[in-house]
Amino acid sequence: MKVHLILAALVLSVLAFSSCVTINTGPGSTTEPATTAPSIPFEDRTWVLEKIGPKNAPLTAFAGKEVSARFDTASGKVSGYAGCNTYGATYQKNSDKLTVSTYISTKMLCSPNEAMQQEMQYASALQGAQSYRAESNSLTIFSSEDRILVFRAK
Repeated sequence: MKVHLILAALVLSVLAFSSCVTINTGPGSTTEPATTAPSIPFEDRTWVLEKIGPKNAPLTAFAGKEVSARFDTASGKVSGYAGCNTYGATYQKNSDKLTVSTYISTKMLCSPNEAMQQEMQYASALQGAQSYRAESNSLTIFSSEDRILVFRAK
């Protein structure tokens, strides 16, 4: 009887403490606070980049290039076209958190040089992923240094 009472008290304590979460949304914060509506599944769909850049003033994605991302649930990999080269990486998600690692890409030279710079910006922002928000036809990835990637469903 005492063991059951102790276990019940322990479970209630864990639940009480785990529901107390602080979200830093002050200057320099790179993680968006969770919204009341949960994100929809974003995996196993192809997404096309529409905007990239600072969270407060993202720029229209690369003109004439269909930069894409597809997150595959079964393999835990994201792949797509970055503007000049194809790429692949591993990803993990937990609730609204997202991490992308082990980024690899083909190494084709792209002209003009601005295209290569844009591709590097995209790769850097994707690898810096910290959280995401997915809605019916849009996916926003919040990255380090207050950068975002905004995609539309293809």
